[in-house]
Amino acid sequence: MDFIVNLGDLYWNRLLGIPLGWIEHAFKLEEQAAWQKFAWKFGFSVALLLVLYEVYLRIQNARRSRHFRKGAAEVVPEEDSHPMKDAAFVNRIEAAKAPEQTIAALKKAKKWQQLAEVYAGLNRFKEAAWAWRKAGDLKRAAVELANSGNTAKAARWLEKAGDLPTAARFYSEIGDHKQAARLCRKLNDLPGLAKTQTLAEDFEDAAETWLQYFATSRDPLDAQVQAADLCFAFLRNTQAMAEVPKDAAAKLFLAVAARFDAAGRSDLAAQLLRRAGHPAKAAEIYRRLGRAEDAARCVQEASRPPQ
Repeated sequence: MDFIVNLGDLYWNRLLGIPLGWIEHAFKLEEQAAWQKFAWKFGFSVALLLVLYEVYLRIQNARRSRHFRKGAAEVVPEEDSHPMKDAAFVNRIEAAKAPEQTIAALKKAKKWQQLAEVYAGLNRFKEAAWAWRKAGDLKRAAVELANSGNTAKAARWLEKAGDLPTAARFYSEIGDHKQAARLCRKLNDLPGLAKTQTLAEDFEDAAETWLQYFATSRDPLDAQVQAADLCFAFLRNTQAMAEVPKDAAAKLFLAVAARFDAAGRSDLAAQLLRRAGHPAKAAEIYRRLGRAEDAARCVQEASRPPQ
């Protein structure tokens, strides 16, 4: 213990006293008060810690860099180590220097994929779409066409390429709900169809589609819960609920509540059951959650005669 005390005294009173004496001598200061000496020494200590920490970080960075270089030398073959051997990289550099000359050379060589990448890098999306199509990649061509603002044509190209989900999404984005619904039916995507019907304000058809999905779905629980979230948004749509028959809405509340309860969102499930006119079932959930007062209220609601 004496050793630690002596070591602390050596550091605080002797070693830190050296720079303090230099400062007093250099700036011709009077002898510092006790609290001033403490402040100076504390500042010296913080500065010393920062210096030591910087040295530590530099040593760690040097070690990591050496380890990285060693690993890279083992992994990267010599013939692949030079970035300029990447044709796409070279084309981007050349296009930035002389775009029209690079484009002309790639056209002449019929290097359509590289030409498409150059056009895309120059934000010339229509020409990039043309080049991707020449390269035989209709999906990439459709993406560039959508970037150019021609989403309708991009949707048709995606449909032709077989990417029906993205094509349906593109049709929905431009308000062509009829085409989007057609693709959703082709994919047997009932949640997507119901969402499209909602966007088209075909609310009764959307309700029937949701009922069909929940009655027939063999999807995993996660997928059914995602669909239930979409349907819950539909059930909160006041315009839709004004047009959907009450019995259909009540069935949807029951179906959504069942999925939410299975997913552990039991409190929300109980609220939906009460709204659907099934307080007794809500009471069962509240009992399971240990919420006796809420369960009692639901039982009281269930005992009232229907109005």
